[in-house]
Amino acid sequence: MVRDSLGYLKWETEEIKFTNNDFYERILNEEAWGTTYEALQVGTNNFTVGAGTFSCINYERYAKSNPDETLLPGLDKVYYSDGIGLIYETTSFVSSNIPVAQKRLDTYNIVE
Repeated sequence: MVRDSLGYLKWETEEIKFTNNDFYERILNEEAWGTTYEALQVGTNNFTVGAGTFSCINYERYAKSNPDETLLPGLDKVYYSDGIGLIYETTSFVSSNIPVAQKRLDTYNIVE
């Protein structure tokens, strides 16, 4: 379960899952090999999936090696549309620039 909290989507544990107003690089996880980050990207994009075309904000997840902070090849992209939710998301290994999985919105139904 997640909830909206002043521009942040938070887990029940109060950890931030997503933000729509904070463009700074945020640490997600620190390990001996490196650190995983995410950053909201400036602006919106039109993104098309099976359910249609949506105006989305997006953020990227990536990792940097320790101790030199070299950017690693893996890059995940996540797109959210206001009022709809998650539109598209990739999942990658930090060692590869090719995603191993994708989530796409195929259909949706808004209940009022």
